[in-house]
Amino acid sequence: MQDLEIKNKTLREENTLLRNTLIGKENTIRKQEKDEISARRKAFGTEEEKQKKESDLSSLATTTKITRMQRRTNHYDDFIRWTFNNLLEQKKIINPNQQNNFIILDASIIMDPDNPPNFDHLPLMNTLNNIKKKKYMPLIYETLIYEYRNLGRVNDMTIFPALEMAEYFHESIQISDKSQNILALKQKIMEGLSSPQRNRFVENSTQGGFENDILHAAVSKRYRCPLITNDKALLELGLNPNNNLKIYHITNNRPDYSNYPHINRLLNQPNSNDPN
Repeated sequence: MQDLEIKNKTLREENTLLRNTLIGKENTIRKQEKDEISARRKAFGTEEEKQKKESDLSSLATTTKITRMQRRTNHYDDFIRWTFNNLLEQKKIINPNQQNNFIILDASIIMDPDNPPNFDHLPLMNTLNNIKKKKYMPLIYETLIYEYRNLGRVNDMTIFPALEMAEYFHESIQISDKSQNILALKQKIMEGLSSPQRNRFVENSTQGGFENDILHAAVSKRYRCPLITNDKALLELGLNPNNNLKIYHITNNRPDYSNYPHINRLLNQPNSNDPN
C-alpha cells in the first residue's frame, strides 16, 4: 500500500511538472506573438499604408489563432498518450476475488475500423460513465494491454473521451492471462468452433488476432463477467447459450448489429452489476 501511495504521489508530481512545462511553453509563445504584433503596429508608415497593414495584421491575427489552437491540440494529444501509457504501466498482477463485478472492454471498442473518420465518441463515453455508475471493476491483462497500446497508431487522440478512459484505466486491475484455467477455457472454446465460425474470426484478423479474441472470451468466461466488443465473430459466439458467455456491443443505429445484445440492455438494468 505504501509503494502504491509513493507511485501515485510520483505520478501526480510528474503530471504537475508536465503541466507546468506546457504552461511555460505556452506563455513564452504568447509573449513572442504579442511582441511580433506590437512590432508590426509600430511599423505603420503613411496614412495611405495603414489600411493595407491593418488588413495584413488581421490576417496575421487569424493565422495566429489557428496556429495556437493547433499547438494546444498537439499538447493535449501528447498529454493523453503519456497519461494512458503511465496508467497501464503502473498496474501489478493480482489474484482477484471471483465475486468482484468485473467487466472487460475489448480494444475494438476504441479502435473500431468501422467507425467513420470523425469518430462518434458519445457511445464510448456513455458506456464508460455507466460502467463507473454501476460500480463495475475494469479487468485488464497482458494481451489486452498490448492491444490498448495500438492506440498509439491513432493520429489524433483528442477524438476520444480522454477523461473517462483515463478513469477506466486507473480503476482497472490486472490479472494474469496465462493461468491454466484461462488457457484451458481458451482451448475448449477454440475446439468447439465450427469451420465457418473459425473463418469469420480470421477473415478480418491475423492468426494472432484470432487467438487474442478467443482469449478475451476465455477470460470473460473464467470470471463470469461481461465482455464489450464490436467484433461480430465474438458477438456470435455469445449468442450460443451453451458457451455461457455475456458479450455485448455499443454500436448504435447499425442494422447489421441488431441481432446482437447492446450493452445498454445490461447497464440499464436496476441490478446490472450482480455477478450471478
